[in-house]
Amino acid sequence: MLPLTPLVLLLLCAGALVVALCVIYVVVLIGHGIAFLLHALRRPGRHRATSTSHQAVDSEAPAVEHAGLSLLQPCAVEGRTTLHRILADGTAKCWMCGTTTKAANQ
Repeated sequence: MLPLTPLVLLLLCAGALVVALCVIYVVVLIGHGIAFLLHALRRPGRHRATSTSHQAVDSEAPAVEHAGLSLLQPCAVEGRTTLHRILADGTAKCWMCGTTTKAANQ
């Protein structure tokens, strides 16, 4: 048997570290292989979320409202410029406080 000199202990520790890293590497490779197989076995085209409460849009005005065009405008309640959702009738609703202001052309 070899005497336990510092050099022998260093080599033993380095060898144990290499073995541990190899085991971790093999475990990671197995995990990636399983993930790849699960991804490959999925049925394509099944990624859309199901709609529960949205109705079909019949005209252009509700489509604009649904799209939620937003602009920076001064908010009277907040006292600063905030992002406002512009609705189909031209009114603006503040995203921060929820205050609705009339359209500028009314």
